[in-house]
Amino acid sequence: MIALGADASISSHQLEKAFHVIGPKRVLGLVTPLKLGGGTSSDADAVRAAAKRHPKRSVLLDWVAFSSGHGDWFQPDGVHLTFSGATAFARLLRQALPYAKAGDHPGRPPRGHSGLDDTRSPWPDRGGPRRSSYAA
Repeated sequence: MIALGADASISSHQLEKAFHVIGPKRVLGLVTPLKLGGGTSSDADAVRAAAKRHPKRSVLLDWVAFSSGHGDWFQPDGVHLTFSGATAFARLLRQALPYAKAGDHPGRPPRGHSGLDDTRSPWPDRGGPRRSSYAA
């Protein structure tokens, strides 16, 4: 999972390097970053483009689109989250979990426990997320 770029830029080269690091059989969760003050940016465009270049190796979690219209999720700076924003962000990130490979990962939940307490979808009216693009 990569969720970067709110106060620094993300390059296509850096994203390609991340795909190289995880290897060809893993899926990378890519979160679109908000620019300082809120809204979309060229960094979000770079993340979306990387997901399009690697449709079978990425899960796009479009935080910019998902959080649009939810000013109450953010502190006055438009980037840092309130408690309700943190809950929404966690719901968005959880959508990538089905694509995480089962195995001995650090911090793995105990056998028989999913680690999830809330199974509500952030897309109640849309029948759930789609592979390679998650947005509101």
